[in-house]
Amino acid sequence: MSRVLKSGSNQITCTYAAHCASVAAGKAWAKGVDVVKYKSQIDKITAHSAGRVLRTVDYLSGTNGIIDRAGMGYGNYVMLLHDNNYVTLYAHLESVYVREGQTVAQGDEIGLMGNTGNSFGAHLHFELRKYKSNPCGNLHDLSAFEWLDPTDYLDTALPSSDSSSPASVGNSVKSVKAGAKIKLSDVSVYGSESGKSIGTRSGTYYVWSDEVRNGRVRMTNSAARVGVYGQVSFWVSIDDIALSESNAETVKPAPSPAAEKTYTVRAGDSLWAIAAKQLGNGGRYKEIMSLNGLKDDVIYAGQILKMPQ
Repeated sequence: MSRVLKSGSNQITCTYAAHCASVAAGKAWAKGVDVVKYKSQIDKITAHSAGRVLRTVDYLSGTNGIIDRAGMGYGNYVMLLHDNNYVTLYAHLESVYVREGQTVAQGDEIGLMGNTGNSFGAHLHFELRKYKSNPCGNLHDLSAFEWLDPTDYLDTALPSSDSSSPASVGNSVKSVKAGAKIKLSDVSVYGSESGKSIGTRSGTYYVWSDEVRNGRVRMTNSAARVGVYGQVSFWVSIDDIALSESNAETVKPAPSPAAEKTYTVRAGDSLWAIAAKQLGNGGRYKEIMSLNGLKDDVIYAGQILKMPQ
């Protein structure tokens, strides 16, 4: 039984991979999955897990195309904070049944599936985020959280503190440190800390971070990429890494790069206006286009743009 639909089973109409591809292409900014109720589509939405309501938007009505005041495109939506700073988000709702600050139990009704915001056909856009600390302020600040693939959690509980803690996976973790040089032999690899295998790999790789999530660690193919955001190659199960003292050389993680300057597009913005306000010269809009790989000057509210230093 679904943990996000009241009475139906999940039918995914847009996968996490498809959302990620749209973000990479600059066509969207949010990563999640789109879900409808199998066969009959419309359903009430329930809290995936017990938690506290972080944010609600509930003033939109009608069908698609009406953007919320923050320009997010989520339409009416609910954000719930769960244990260990996990956050679930439920978007495009027709109605919202909860209020900010309210405590909810797993399975409580929080809204009705709808078609508000940047939506084409009634469905639930469902996200799973892991915040670095207790969420506050700008809840959509990309530097404050990491999107996780929610596919495997549509019917199951979120990762527990036990499953995400290095202490829970035994003595093998002792050698799994950031920068460790590991020789893999036909080992299953994953695109995220959850989800199904995306294939197998053999060869020499490096542990990107010693943080263990859901029994997996992140790895990369270059020592220079250790600890550098945006350079993660794949995830590997702790249990599948055959470590020995001879093949676990450790390299020094690369220093963290300077914080990247970004700008979140607001409704009514143009590239020229952004360049004029943020860079002091509207003519520099071409630098923004080049830095973000834009083929034209079309932008949308909620889009995250890299800005020239």
